[in-house]
Amino acid sequence: MPKQTRKLNIRSRFVFVIALAAVFLLVALYLVWQRYSRPLLNFSESPVPVTPTINPAYTGVEDCRRLPKFFENIGIGPNPLVGTSFRSYVGFVVYDRNGSKKYIQHYTWREAGNLGGFINDRQGNFYVIPVPFVSVELNPPEKQTILYRIDSISGIMAPVLTLPAALPPSTTNPFGLMGLGLDCETNSLYVTSVAGSSAARELGRIFRIDLGSMQVADEYDGVDAIGVGVFKGVSGKRLYYGAARAPLVFSIALNEQGDFVGEPHEEFSVANVPGVGNQRVRRINFINPQEMSIRSVEFNFSLRASNEVPSDLITFNYDPITDSWTAGKAMPYQPEP
Repeated sequence: MPKQTRKLNIRSRFVFVIALAAVFLLVALYLVWQRYSRPLLNFSESPVPVTPTINPAYTGVEDCRRLPKFFENIGIGPNPLVGTSFRSYVGFVVYDRNGSKKYIQHYTWREAGNLGGFINDRQGNFYVIPVPFVSVELNPPEKQTILYRIDSISGIMAPVLTLPAALPPSTTNPFGLMGLGLDCETNSLYVTSVAGSSAARELGRIFRIDLGSMQVADEYDGVDAIGVGVFKGVSGKRLYYGAARAPLVFSIALNEQGDFVGEPHEEFSVANVPGVGNQRVRRINFINPQEMSIRSVEFNFSLRASNEVPSDLITFNYDPITDSWTAGKAMPYQPEP
């Protein structure tokens, strides 16, 4: 074979290898862009429907909650699941169970590490809080009092407010914000915090945030609470919360603006409820005028104890004559899909 022909063959192979490498590089860059610049269409709260099932007669407290507008932009099917405890995912996740059957996660939804409670408002914005899980590697204690919002239009998650702690974070308490509750009538978001507390000192706070100004409008100090929810009974509107130090549920009165009035009142204990025992109430929901549902979890300010499977869903029935609650049925815990 002539030398010139051999040179052309070598040059052609070299050009082919370079072109092939360029193609692989472009594909790799595209995949990286897909992963970090937009929702992943391949996709420490358990997954729940975006909007709860609420009796139409039960209005004024959470009935204003709406779906995010960005759901339409990425083609999510009806009634998706949202959660912060899906297997193999860190942060906030949407599961399109009635559409593409895919898990969806924008890259900003994992930037705050492991997340806990979440709730959506009348505009479709989601509010989420960080909660350490197993270790503080992804959740440094100094960042556990930051409230995040997932924008209804863009889907981007960003900090909106840092809530003050009674004392700086310590190695004995890696937790900060713990629970979220919404009141549509006063456009208020209630946030519980145990930041600054220790096993020996109860220094937690419950905040009322005005969602219009995104500022703290009121706070109740000296209470370590986890789950929280608003309910209107015969004695008026009250904020219910699960104590972080005992298997108890308390409530405190709210005025017309949503501010705290008076002192907390002990509503009931869950110590004798099967499947709950000495656990703490971490989620409180009201789905109709006579029914409250709760979930509980082991909690003693340590990460190990907080890394347990949540309890069954327990309902409590409201008696307007006595203005009190009694334990109802239990629904077995359903793990995330």
